[in-house]
Amino acid sequence: MTTEKRKEQINLAVKRFYRKHKEEWLTNKKHWYDSYREKLFNQIGSKCVICGSQKRLSFHEIHGKRHNLLNTKKGFEYVLTHKEDFIVLCSFHHMFVHQFAKCWEWNKFKELIEKLRE
Repeated sequence: MTTEKRKEQINLAVKRFYRKHKEEWLTNKKHWYDSYREKLFNQIGSKCVICGSQKRLSFHEIHGKRHNLLNTKKGFEYVLTHKEDFIVLCSFHHMFVHQFAKCWEWNKFKELIEKLRE
């Protein structure tokens, strides 16, 4: 059997395996995702600190660091261990905060966010 044919067989086997287990993986991912978000909302807050909305919420780190892993277990665990560095914002105010922070001195912006947390 040629190397190309063997690679093709392996690719087909992987695709079949993925299709067979895809629903199970997605269900498990949704379960841990929902449980971590619930823990975070219980510990950090479940309302936007600016408007009080409870819809389309996300977590924003007040130090301005970016975390690309927030939708992973590692990212959620980071937030849980550094919860004092995060605030809850609705999607509109999260976008606003990022746009506002680009055109304002970061320390002044951080002071504003701290005042909003009080």
